[in-house]
Amino acid sequence: MRTLIHISDLHFGRTEPDLEEALRKKILERKPDLIIVSGDLTQRATHNQFLEAELFFSSLPFPIFIVPGNHDVPLYSFWKRFSRPYANYKKHISDDLEPEYLDDEIAVVGINTVRVLRMKEGSVDQLQTKRVYDMFKGLAPEVMKIVVSHHPFNIPKKHRKRPMARAKKFWKSIEDIQVDLFLSGHLHDTLSHREDEMYKIATNGSLIIQAGTAISTRRRKEGNAFNIITLDFPSVHIERFMSKAGAVDFSLLKTEVFTRTENGWMRVKESL
Repeated sequence: MRTLIHISDLHFGRTEPDLEEALRKKILERKPDLIIVSGDLTQRATHNQFLEAELFFSSLPFPIFIVPGNHDVPLYSFWKRFSRPYANYKKHISDDLEPEYLDDEIAVVGINTVRVLRMKEGSVDQLQTKRVYDMFKGLAPEVMKIVVSHHPFNIPKKHRKRPMARAKKFWKSIEDIQVDLFLSGHLHDTLSHREDEMYKIATNGSLIIQAGTAISTRRRKEGNAFNIITLDFPSVHIERFMSKAGAVDFSLLKTEVFTRTENGWMRVKESL
């Protein structure tokens, strides 16, 4: 069994200090096997904002898996954006923009979907697709396969965000391997108000899981939120935590349990 804490879109530089401490407390209480951060650590990719992120992560005594988001490259300094877009990220977070993690129960691969020529939208290319395929193709069926990116690989119809470029080619290229979970952020919206569209589930498909904005003031249709995911093959247990308006803590909003069958992922339990 593995416990993952999935957080995203912290946006240091635009955070709620009380929620920062509340999130730290929840993480320390649950003692995860791995913390997954799906991008947008900062608001404007400055040295001071990355330093805040670095100090926050260093206060957590657990393995941390991080991919960058579109806010983690400079926006207004065009010279830095195109010549040294990840300088502050690499100084304070990691030289590795596409990390990997593997043990006897889970395999996690990070994809950097940020493109400096695009302001907000992401993309995935052929080399990244091949890397995912090569990492997962020889693994035993009971090893849960997880892809982490900032931009979602699937967005519900009529959502205000645009789909990620080349995502359809990616899906087609990995049809013959079982990717179990896709973890992402970017939307600041866990899509919990969209009922079953919160996860795009197809026969032999994957669970598409977004995390909201964890601790920033940049809320949209919902409060600050994050996920705790428990993996116990062949089951996935997802707890959605959210902070209500004016609150300085996170409370459990929703719990879902899925199991992987011969016909794909099936929801077996949901509680509010």
